[in-house]
Amino acid sequence: MEFISVFNDVIGPVMRGPSSSHTAGAYRIALLSRSLYGEVPHRILCTFDPDGSYAPTYLPLGVDLAFAAGVLGWEMTDERYAESLETARRTGIDIAFDIAPLEFADHPNAVRVAMGGRGGDLVLWARSVGGGAVEIYRMGNREIFVDGKAPAVIDDGGTLRRAEPVFFPEAGPPPFIDAAGMLDYAEVRGISLGRAALAYESAVLGKTEAEMAGEMLARYRIMRDSARAGMDPSRVRMPLLDPSAAAVAAAEREGALPIGGPGTRAAALAMAVMHTCNSRGIVCAAPTGGSAGVLPGAVMVLEELKGLGPEEVARCLFAAAAVGLVMARRATFAAETAGCQVEIGVAGAMAAAAVVEAVGGPA
Repeated sequence: MEFISVFNDVIGPVMRGPSSSHTAGAYRIALLSRSLYGEVPHRILCTFDPDGSYAPTYLPLGVDLAFAAGVLGWEMTDERYAESLETARRTGIDIAFDIAPLEFADHPNAVRVAMGGRGGDLVLWARSVGGGAVEIYRMGNREIFVDGKAPAVIDDGGTLRRAEPVFFPEAGPPPFIDAAGMLDYAEVRGISLGRAALAYESAVLGKTEAEMAGEMLARYRIMRDSARAGMDPSRVRMPLLDPSAAAVAAAEREGALPIGGPGTRAAALAMAVMHTCNSRGIVCAAPTGGSAGVLPGAVMVLEELKGLGPEEVARCLFAAAAVGLVMARRATFAAETAGCQVEIGVAGAMAAAAVVEAVGGPA
């Protein structure tokens, strides 16, 4: 059974924009590729199929920067991120990108990674499957499966290649695996959806509920910071559009909009997060980079209106994650396979669960 986690698959990754599939996914493919190679390669060629989604977007979306940062072993939040490709080349890594027909390209976000150096030659095929999740599915002429959620050891003709996890590893069985099981779990215990999802994450990651709540609040701080950054036009550097979130928020405060109130404030905050994301700033995908603003916008307004404390905010976010857990197991977050509305649709459903958690139901 596939291992699904709140922080691995739903509220995260913490990433640089603009795209979880293209930047966070490319970054994790690079981390796993470097790990399987065994050291930093001297030569890397990433090839994208002309019929895939990476070919027309890898430059404007910064896939090259994300991949270089992963090869260097930098965090995506590293302040040097924009210099990653230049730094890699300056330190002697010959990293290049090409567009050519690919064998075994069975996904729009497929990439062939050819590496060389002291460790010999190694060719991998990988795909970014949505929300920052990735799979390496071929090594040379062999089918393999490495998703970064557990340590992997691959026998490559007598050479053992290891890949270290790039996600939280699984530590225990989930208390439920579907929506019906989740609702039964909550009903039997007389707890809310948020508390049920908190218990789920504590069980699968083998950490205390206090630790999981703390991790959620750390990600919420990133959400708030990204909204505040996006409200400052001087910090927004979008390639196609001028920032509008601050103007919408100001007009709402002044009563200059035909429809104002909490919904409009939440929308302005959501837009601000997306300004940050599209400026290659730091956001928390929820569940993707392309929908990263919906949940922060809703929860920030709920926090203000309801006077929520930290524990209640965390519970609202876990309630949202409960919806995302179901969708992560049953469907996909990848716009390339299900259309852009899958991202915003799931994010909207998650925000609705946060609202319900804030206004009623068992604690």
